Amino acid sequence: MSWSTDGFKEKLENEYTFPVVYVFKFIVPLDKKEQLEAVLPTGEMSYRPSRTNKYVSLTLKREVATSDEVIEIYTNAHHIEGIIAL
Repeated sequence: MSWSTDGFKEKLENEYTFPVVYVFKFIVPLDKKEQLEAVLPTGEMSYRPSRTNKYVSLTLKREVATSDEVIEIYTNAHHIEGIIAL
């Protein structure tokens, strides 16, 4: 599965003034939580399990310098099977 970053980069550039504290949100199967943590940079992370405890939502707050940094973080996470990036 691939995704286009062109429109996303333009939206980021229009919506944010960098550097900025950006909030990343992901939903992953519970057994992929550590795999996601391994590809994410350091920052303030919080977790919330789903009602069935099959999934976990992970929120990462981190200062980023450019839109390219945001895209790189999402691209690294995108390779994890079953991930949903919000």
